[in-house]
Amino acid sequence: MTIRHDRVESDDQAAPTAPPVVDPPQDPPTKPPAGSAARLRDALFPVVAEQSRRRRLAVWVVVLVAAAVYLAFRTPGVGAFDTVWAEDGADFLDDAAKMGTLEAVTRPVNGYYLLYPRLLAEITTLFPVSWWAVVNTVFAIATTCAMAAVVYQASAGHFRRPLVRLAVAAPVVLQWVANGEAVNNVATVQFAALYTGFWLLVYVAQGRVGRIGGPVVVAMVSLTTILALALVPLALLRLALRRDRDSLWLTVATGGGVLVQVLGAESGAATRDGIGETTPDPGWVVESFRKIAVPATFLGESAMKTIADHPKLWVVAWLVLVAAVLVSFWRALRPARLFAALAFAYALGVFAMEIVAMGRVPGRYLVVPSFLLVTVVVALLRPQDAAPPDDPPTGGRRGLASYVPLVVLLGLIGHLSVANYRVDHQSRTGLPSWTAQVDERAHECQDDPALRSVVVRSGPERTPYSRVNVPCERLR
Repeated sequence: MTIRHDRVESDDQAAPTAPPVVDPPQDPPTKPPAGSAARLRDALFPVVAEQSRRRRLAVWVVVLVAAAVYLAFRTPGVGAFDTVWAEDGADFLDDAAKMGTLEAVTRPVNGYYLLYPRLLAEITTLFPVSWWAVVNTVFAIATTCAMAAVVYQASAGHFRRPLVRLAVAAPVVLQWVANGEAVNNVATVQFAALYTGFWLLVYVAQGRVGRIGGPVVVAMVSLTTILALALVPLALLRLALRRDRDSLWLTVATGGGVLVQVLGAESGAATRDGIGETTPDPGWVVESFRKIAVPATFLGESAMKTIADHPKLWVVAWLVLVAAVLVSFWRALRPARLFAALAFAYALGVFAMEIVAMGRVPGRYLVVPSFLLVTVVVALLRPQDAAPPDDPPTGGRRGLASYVPLVVLLGLIGHLSVANYRVDHQSRTGLPSWTAQVDERAHECQDDPALRSVVVRSGPERTPYSRVNVPCERLR
């Protein structure tokens, strides 16, 4: 309500002023209702203010060192620091040791290009051969920790509170669905990288580092895995809704790398001949998602053996998702349902791409779906004060009670990570010591001056990924 005092002009100085005029009360200015496109934009690609991390440097160092230590001892057998597994040795290190840099980094593996592992192999082979296992593992661990940090930062738009962001970043390190195949291995960082790319595409960075680094990382992801094809629709959706320069660069980075992958496959330069059998069966995909992907996510790799003997136990895993949907209606929460639906669609979509191309369900193909399914639950259980500030509250309580569902989820994640910390793998656990093999091969090279190269094993005998050809000139 506004009160005005209007003066009356008069020669008489004693003349009274006019009575105050009272205007009718006015409603506070309201924000015009957003259209459906704007609501979708804000739900999937919210803007977040860049936060200073200088004061948190010590915390970051402690957390990342702890994550690295956690990863370092996960590999069974003689351990990751004294073995080289599968493509890391037979393809990346083998090619880097005997080819020129350009020829090696542009050589496809299994039907697509893997630029990032190829670049790391070029660096690794600069070291003595006996160090290759250690350097390769350090790169794998450092990359995994870095991706977890990127996901933590990129999730700030959807989850304001550190505990909530930790819930979507921690699985990158704690991964409990494919220990033997996808831990401490450079070739399989592509799966966590795809998850990182998903988060970078929904992250609207405000600082220079995020705006420049985002497209660079996304480009590297798309040049490292053909699965980045799944990110193209998300990049285009962001560009259509946000229509800004950053979205354009992210779309170019995603599409450019995917275009290189597709051209390699179509031209025959990158071929999958002899690798799997394409199985475009929607019923089989849904069945595998229902009975393998979801149970592995919420019960863990070790429990899958029990489920094989008792098939009905897959229902227990689905109860976690059902419970998350039901709890999301609690007024103390502010669930991000649209974002949860997006994450679920990507979990199913990526899983379908993987297994249709292969014709079976290897453990490593569960990594990305498991991360995204955890994201679904976190989005549904988002506490009110963890939502973006422009997301209207629902009127429920905002105290510590609103974090109880999230803490229960974190407890489940902690249990799964401990229960699946070291899981034997039928091929990887029994690998012989890398340093012992190198010592033996070095003696062979020294004893036979005519010998040009020797073989060091990176997998079971008589498998295509088991032989690393090392030039004798590197061992003499």
